[in-house]
Order: sequence, then structure tokens, then C-alpha cells
Amino acid sequence: MTGLPTGWSAQTVKDLLSIRYGKSLAANLRVADGKYPVVGSAGEMARTDESLINGPTIVVGRKGNVGAVQLLTEGGWPIDTTYLSQVSDDLDPRFVAHQLTSLRLVRLDSSTATPSLRRQDYEVQELVVPPLDEQRRIVDILEDHLSRLDAATALLVSADRRASAWSRSVVDVTLWDHKCPRTQVADLLAEQMRNGHSARAVRDGLAGIRTLTLTAVTRNEFTDVFTKVTSADPDRVKGLWLRSGDVLVQRANTPELVGTTAMFNGPDDWAIYPDLLIRLRANEQRVVSGYLCAASEPTARCVRKPKASLARCRRSIRPPSARLHCLCLTSPLNRRCCCACERSILYANERLRPRKSPNLGGMFSGGH
Repeated sequence: MTGLPTGWSAQTVKDLLSIRYGKSLAANLRVADGKYPVVGSAGEMARTDESLINGPTIVVGRKGNVGAVQLLTEGGWPIDTTYLSQVSDDLDPRFVAHQLTSLRLVRLDSSTATPSLRRQDYEVQELVVPPLDEQRRIVDILEDHLSRLDAATALLVSADRRASAWSRSVVDVTLWDHKCPRTQVADLLAEQMRNGHSARAVRDGLAGIRTLTLTAVTRNEFTDVFTKVTSADPDRVKGLWLRSGDVLVQRANTPELVGTTAMFNGPDDWAIYPDLLIRLRANEQRVVSGYLCAASEPTARCVRKPKASLARCRRSIRPPSARLHCLCLTSPLNRRCCCACERSILYANERLRPRKSPNLGGMFSGGH
């Protein structure tokens, strides 16, 4: 590395740090309220009263969470999925940890199965080393910057929660009126609830049956992007073609998405739906599909067996004029507004996250 300020030097990890392997810890030495952390490549995993190290130590993921950098300042027990290096007095351990993080060591993953960081690849990475006072000054500036980014991230998380709570409250206030007569969801349907069908995707260009993906319901977007062409048997799925107004409920997914509900607004017989979705087809003489969709999601999100529980669940059935008012408040347009708000928050978060890495790299270039 050339062009460094006076007093700075460039050294490899091998020259700068003494690298050791972590060590496995017997189960009987792990205690819930131990004094020291037991750390693997993904972070703290247990506690112990034994310490493998003394003084500030850099821990780097060797297996699993490759290249993850941790700084232990008061002892601990890094296990055998990590490399460890105790930091000498002429280095600020925070400076070394931040600089190693800026190198994105995960890019050195050499495995085809379990992610792995080879020692020889780690050792040849180059670090810049300014005088100790300069290291401390850089760390102070950097950590002030990172704390501001963390605070901004926390605000985004809080905003996301408020947006979600507002969306739920609109439905709760407008639909859950205990003064209205109630009826079971099953009695509001034109036909019984039905799971979809999942089949293997065909190769590009081959004919098949267009099938929705779960993402179509998660995003409430029914376009070609969120479908795939499968090898489903046409005779087997002839009763699964969707009609505009069909209500779809996710019966399986990650916990936070189970019960997500959306109303299909595409053309009739355009696609079928997969096995992990339940279809509700409203009896339009009794309830409009939009009202059924909005009223079904709170229950579907709270039950372990959505199909059986939804059929038995009782919903408030308002007079027709009141239903129209409810639909204005809980319509797809309103839902899209809520989703747009949430997407704006996610977009801001995505823009915020990479700001950390470039600033880390810039701090160690010697050009600040």
C-alpha cells in the first residue's frame, strides 16, 4: 500500500497479530450465570466461569459465520469455530476490530458446503497501522458516526412498528364491532375453503400451469413476477383456478407471515395457487370479498391451524351501507398506502446500512 501518511505502515494480519484457534468447551463447564461469554462465529452462545484468554482479544469467524469480527475486552472462551488474537499494547483493539470488519472477510469463504475461512487467506490480508494516538482518534470519530447510524436505524424500526400498528388498528376499529350480529366465516362462503397445489417448476420455455408464489400474497401484487410455471396435472388442479375477488390466506411461512391475507385482483382463470395458501371464495349475496379479506386477516394471523379456525370464527356482519364505509377504510388502496409506507421505511433502511462499510474503509485509507 502506497501513499500513507508519515508514521503509518502497512502490515499483513500475520505480521501484526498472533493467530490461534479457538478451543471447544466441555458441556459441564457451561453455566447459565457464568462470568465469561462462550463465543462462536455467530456470537455469544453460552456462559462459563473459565476464560481461555486474558486481555483484549479479536475473534474472527472461521466456520459458519465466516469473517464475523468480535472484540472481547474482559476475557471469554472462543470455541473452535473461530480464530483468536490477543492485541498488543501498541494497538487499539477497537481500531483493529473495525478495520478487520471493513475488509469484509466473508468474501474469502473457500467452501462449497460449510462456510470456511482458511488461515492462509486470513493471514495475508493487509492492515494499515497509524501511531497509537492516531488510532484512538480515528476510533472516536468512527464510533460517534456509527452511533448516529444506529440511532437512525432504531428510528426506522420504531417507524415500521408504528406503521404496522396503525394498519392493524384501522381494521380493528372498523371491523370489530361487538354490537353487530356475527356469523361463522364458513357460512359466508360460496364453497368450502380449499388448499392449493404445489408442483415442480418447469424449465424456461416449457408449457405448464401458472402458479402464484407466496410473495404475491405477502406483497399483495398479482403480476407475472410473482408466479412460476409448474408441471401441475391440469385435471388435478381444474378446481383451483382463481377468480377475481378470491381471498388467499398464507397457512404456512415464517411465523411473522403466517396468516397474511390478500384479495386476488387478477383476471379469472389466470393462475392457480400453491398448497401453502388457503382460498376463501365469498358468497357475494352475504358479504363482499374485500370485507371478508379485511376481516379474516387478524384471526388468521393468530391461529395455528388457519383453515379450521377460520371456518369456525365468527365475524361481525354490518349493514350494507356500513360495509361500504368499512371497505373505504380497509380497501386495497388503503392497504397499498400502508404497504407503501412500510416499503419506504425498508428502502431508507437499505440505504442506511451500506453507509457503514464505505465509511469504515475510508477511515483506514490514510486519506482522512
